[in-house]
Amino acid sequence: MLTTLQIISLRAPQFSTSPRLSTMIAYAQEGINRAAFGDAYENAVALKVMHLFTIEKINGGTEQDTGIIGSAQIASESEGSLSRSYAIKQASSSDAEDLKRTGFGLEYLRLMQTTNISAFQKGVPSWLQR
Repeated sequence: MLTTLQIISLRAPQFSTSPRLSTMIAYAQEGINRAAFGDAYENAVALKVMHLFTIEKINGGTEQDTGIIGSAQIASESEGSLSRSYAIKQASSSDAEDLKRTGFGLEYLRLMQTTNISAFQKGVPSWLQR
């Protein structure tokens, strides 16, 4: 079984060199229930990290581009002293809607479906929600 870091290095090598990678992994781990995902836990964390880095890129971050569904639109443009503004889709209040913004997020949603986890349960199995 691959570790979170190995999965990220394989799937999105441009993110594996980020100086913030270990912090982003720790952040993603806080919101993912290991028991709920079982053997898919490392993959779930990796997908969430890659999703977060990709969202950061969509919103003007510095990581290299990958896994983006859609792109920002030009909101305004001028010629004198060259200026361009982009309309960035704001993060949705719905976790599922946010995850649909990237290919990695969509994979994470599918993984939650195969392990019977709702995006709104944030990694807590349904039998604990009762």
